[in-house]
Amino acid sequence: MDKKRKLSSDSEGLGYWGNANFVVGHVSEVNGTEASEIPEFVPTKHELIQLAKYWIGRSLDNDFFYFTYAQTGSSEWRTNKYADRRIDRAAEILSEDEMKQLIAEAEKDFKEKYGISDEDWNIFKNGSKEEWQAHQDKVQQEIMTQLSETDSPRKLEAETEDESAIPFLDQNGEVVIPHNCPKKYRWWDDGQSIEETRAELLRHLDKLDRK
Repeated sequence: MDKKRKLSSDSEGLGYWGNANFVVGHVSEVNGTEASEIPEFVPTKHELIQLAKYWIGRSLDNDFFYFTYAQTGSSEWRTNKYADRRIDRAAEILSEDEMKQLIAEAEKDFKEKYGISDEDWNIFKNGSKEEWQAHQDKVQQEIMTQLSETDSPRKLEAETEDESAIPFLDQNGEVVIPHNCPKKYRWWDDGQSIEETRAELLRHLDKLDRK
């Protein structure tokens, strides 16, 4: 039976915004219909532990992506804030030892899932700003090497600048950058960052709205 559901209080302050043409920051499980409370279903303790692990994994996904590529966005920020709140709720119910155990298990699963080395994991967890930067520089160099060694149509397309291949915001407000875009937007080739491109697109859309 369909009912009008209310959002969890953990969604407060994490809403999306936009107009009929574009939306920024929509994450269904954070601020959309999937974030609605279901009071008829009460999770067991086992299920609560799995839920906490899930949100730890979501947060790790975003944090490790930033650690690797130095790129993030508004949807990732909303997801991480929401994940923190959900994890904190679990911590109010579970014991300290149970939280330590589930965090350790979630991190172990994450490392195994992506084949992360102990060295990279240690830098991610304990590294200095300089060590993070060195890691990101290494990753960027590896990407450039792979691109230079690949003779695929995608590479040939990327080498050709198409002035009409301008980045845009998708329906969720995420930046989409074509591989054959002008070099200005190629964050992987010393172009401006994704966040700078996002800001530029939003300024352009704001001007259009005011016309």
